[in-house]
Amino acid sequence: MNERKSARSVRLKKEVRAMFWPWCAVVIAGVLPVLLPHSLAKTEPWSTINVLSFFVGIPLLATLPLGNEFRDRTLSLWLTQPSSRRQLWIEKTSVMFVAVLSAGLVSGIGLFFVLLPQLNLTFKMLAAAYVIITAALATFWTLTARSTIGGFVLIIGILYLFYLFIGLVIDPPHRGQAFAAFSSTPATITTITVFTVSISGVMLWLGARKLARFEATGGSSGEDLLMAGPSVMKLWPDGFAAGPPARFST
Repeated sequence: MNERKSARSVRLKKEVRAMFWPWCAVVIAGVLPVLLPHSLAKTEPWSTINVLSFFVGIPLLATLPLGNEFRDRTLSLWLTQPSSRRQLWIEKTSVMFVAVLSAGLVSGIGLFFVLLPQLNLTFKMLAAAYVIITAALATFWTLTARSTIGGFVLIIGILYLFYLFIGLVIDPPHRGQAFAAFSSTPATITTITVFTVSISGVMLWLGARKLARFEATGGSSGEDLLMAGPSVMKLWPDGFAAGPPARFST
């Protein structure tokens, strides 16, 4: 039992270290409008940095935990640890959600309470839904793309397609009425909440299911050539791997 707790502690520390500096970058960029004078916070490039930290930094943070395993070629080693894939997924996803939600909160405060305080509660709810759904999408689409950038592009693309779909369903507001397009009624808030919980739950289940069935090819990222190749190598009767012995001419 103590050995399991020790191994889990080591894995969690490893995940926290991998997320720490990217998390700091997103948080610092998001908190700039709060720290800067009000007249300066809304000017370029500070407002742009805050917007990027929210709409770009959050998806990148969400895809980093699994994306780092693909980048370092350590996914197969991570999956072969003496713990179930469900336990490994829970540990990695827990650290990711804490990082994404905390960074999203800080960046969202700077964006929606300093730069755009005129936005009503519905827009703030939509921003929170964006953060939660992005985190829920991360496992499935990062495993699908097998990279941080690929998962990031897929998540942004899916959210953008959904944004276009909403634009087709809801008539665009008249000029000057953009901030009053959505009324903060209980029905609207309930709809956003139910939609967020439903989509997030489905995508988390799909992500866990995909990881449970995921087959990692190749070996470790070390210098051992036998480990860097396929996981199973055919040996011929004479002891040579991957083929018959070469014939040398004299």
